[in-house]
Amino acid sequence: RRFRFEFGAPLDIDLLIGRTHNPENKTRLSVLYLNGLTSQWDREEFVSLLAENVRSWMLRNPPQDRDRPQFLMFIDEIGQFVPNPTLKKPICKDILVTLFKQGRKYGVSLLGASQSPGDFDYRALGQANSTFVGRLKTPQDVRKVEALVGRGAGKQEVGEALGGLAQGEFFLHAPGTGVDATRFHAPLTVFGLETVAE
Repeated sequence: RRFRFEFGAPLDIDLLIGRTHNPENKTRLSVLYLNGLTSQWDREEFVSLLAENVRSWMLRNPPQDRDRPQFLMFIDEIGQFVPNPTLKKPICKDILVTLFKQGRKYGVSLLGASQSPGDFDYRALGQANSTFVGRLKTPQDVRKVEALVGRGAGKQEVGEALGGLAQGEFFLHAPGTGVDATRFHAPLTVFGLETVAE
């Protein structure tokens, strides 16, 4: 475990987002693959360190343009890092919730994805400006999210539709816009993907 802190490149947010060593001045996409870490504890520890570094970075780098994010952090299967309060609390949960709460004013956006919405802490989800909900398979999951994306009479309609959405279909709920949940279809891939052998 100690080798993670002794070898390799240090965790540098400016490098990850392309503010340093980026002669083409292009937006950089950095993918941090955590499955190489052997235990859930190791993954939580790394996410905690990364989130702490992002928080320190955002405090030192106020946004130049408040209408545009300067950093986007995407976490797949976020439920394991910000689980609902009935589950064991991982060490990274508090700092991630802090980023959900404070990141917006610093131009730091978090995007989390989960196939099991019941696993995610709804207090953190309440900080989201926008929520995309795709097909849900169980009535329990539908009940948990229909209150988020539907209001009044539309709530039942949205709840009934969630189980029958096609692949690539979502409901978008963005409370700040004043618009009720909107159903839309997204292309299955935004750009061509290629599997690279190990």
